[in-house]
Amino acid sequence: MFLYSMWSGYKEKPETKKFLDWVEEQGMTMRDVHTSGHPSVETLQKLVSVIKPRRTIPIHTLHRNKYRNLFGPSIVTLEDGEELEL
Repeated sequence: MFLYSMWSGYKEKPETKKFLDWVEEQGMTMRDVHTSGHPSVETLQKLVSVIKPRRTIPIHTLHRNKYRNLFGPSIVTLEDGEELEL
């Protein structure tokens, strides 16, 4: 499953559309999740504990190197342009 929580208008941008097409090609179900502002670390931890994902990939963050300590072994960090091996 892929949770999308950004403004829906971004979906029309070519780079976002390319990524979302890839998400679909991987067989992931995409769900739009409305958020208001940026979630706290505690809110993100609760989300991860409830969903129990196999992989969590931090995107659009300044502190991705801290995520494994905050969220556990499901964290996978990628460099810009790096592809995820499934």
